[in-house]
Amino acid sequence: MDEAVNRSSFWNATGTPTDYPALAGAASADVAVIGAGMVGVTLADRLKRAGKTVVLIEAQRVATQATGRSTAKLTALHGLTYSRITDRHGPEAAQAYARANLEALEYVATRVAETGIECALERTTAYTYSANGESVPQLRREVQAAQRAGLAAHYVEEAPLPTPLVGAVRLEQQIQFHPQRYLAGLAAQIEGGGSRVFENTRAIEVEEGNPCRVLTDVGTVTAARVVLTTHLPFMDRGLFFAKAFPRRHVVLAARIPDERVPDGMFLCSDSGGISVRAFRDEQGAILIATHTGERPGHHPAEQRYRELEHKIREQYQPDQILNCWSNEDYMSMDGMPFVGRMPATEQVFLATGFSAWGLSGGTAAANLLADILLNQRNPLSRHWRADRWTLRRSGGEFLSTNLHTLREMVADRFMALKAPSAGELANGEGGLVRHHGHLRAAWRNAAGELRTYSPYCTHLRCVLAWNGIDRVWECPCHGSRFDHEGRAVHGPARRDLRRYD
Repeated sequence: MDEAVNRSSFWNATGTPTDYPALAGAASADVAVIGAGMVGVTLADRLKRAGKTVVLIEAQRVATQATGRSTAKLTALHGLTYSRITDRHGPEAAQAYARANLEALEYVATRVAETGIECALERTTAYTYSANGESVPQLRREVQAAQRAGLAAHYVEEAPLPTPLVGAVRLEQQIQFHPQRYLAGLAAQIEGGGSRVFENTRAIEVEEGNPCRVLTDVGTVTAARVVLTTHLPFMDRGLFFAKAFPRRHVVLAARIPDERVPDGMFLCSDSGGISVRAFRDEQGAILIATHTGERPGHHPAEQRYRELEHKIREQYQPDQILNCWSNEDYMSMDGMPFVGRMPATEQVFLATGFSAWGLSGGTAAANLLADILLNQRNPLSRHWRADRWTLRRSGGEFLSTNLHTLREMVADRFMALKAPSAGELANGEGGLVRHHGHLRAAWRNAAGELRTYSPYCTHLRCVLAWNGIDRVWECPCHGSRFDHEGRAVHGPARRDLRRYD
């Protein structure tokens, strides 16, 4: 990869910097919200406006993880989702899903208008399309399911995309925006009146009680209720790591000529298809593109980047590749998010499993959680309830995915046989190596100094894989990430990697 390409996400690189302090000692509130992404910030903002005091804590910076690494499409058109939900859960569930996502769009638009947040929000049309005809039958079925669910979707054979397409599902009046700027602006509404935002504060444990206690690496938060909005809950109650699986997407931002700009948001439903949208700054048009995604650790991220770059250069003739990064989403086994009370608890709540649609779905989840905490009725609660089991409606995905996880857990005995020696690792590179007869996760810095760590995820000891784009270790089982210095980036892992040298 060209070292001139910025390896941070485009949204984080061009966003509104936040600088909230770390927790120092103790804090208390009515509600503690853990995780400052789309769900957490939206929820904290709504609770604050309802008269509750809130403490929002984030292990890194506001909106810089899954939300700030997304393609930033805010839409109710979710690929081939509605036909799947109808098949697995019935038409009423599909209608509730559509209504919640449409309401989420209007909620975001309203908050932007109320607060004056500058986040480049604009209305546009969303398309799910087939470039070669492979998925046309599924698209025709999807448009019927989407219409029955209440969406004003239509099947079209033409769309304003500068590359060929055979057919598409079209949904107007959707939204694209700058997600990091939006949440940075929303977080500013939370501070004050007994509510606080803390960054660089990693939650380690939640002790339920009266009040509950959130133990962090820098202090303790006490609150009557606790909500986990950490992508995947780090508490293992409910076995959400077995009911949702991680999917990694490589994303790039490229400056493109005006005549190649797509007019709308486009997701290709063919195998190997790409997803694109445009963003404009003072210098012109920028394309945000990603591929269909895969389990982390199964193919080198750099290889996927090269494949995506080749397609973008071929189809859009970019003037410059600006940014490249990867993101992880958690795919619900049965196609519906898990939102509500944590199983086996009374005062702990969560949201996860948005299946790559966490901006609209995350906003809907935040509003559902707020309604639960404020004792207000929300018809979505029975469809997205967090304590449901997914085996019957997962279409075999539950068994196949968890068998895959078992294979990953025993892979280390074979990895050690084929891993290269530590001496083969170049400066600035990481990888699994043989070092003094042991399998190690290793990183050699620019000065040539070798750092070695345990190659096992601190969640359930799956063997890690190196992601050379983001320079992180990622778990192919449950999606935990660790930076090149072994520090946990996001869970379900809570502990850093053990360092050996």
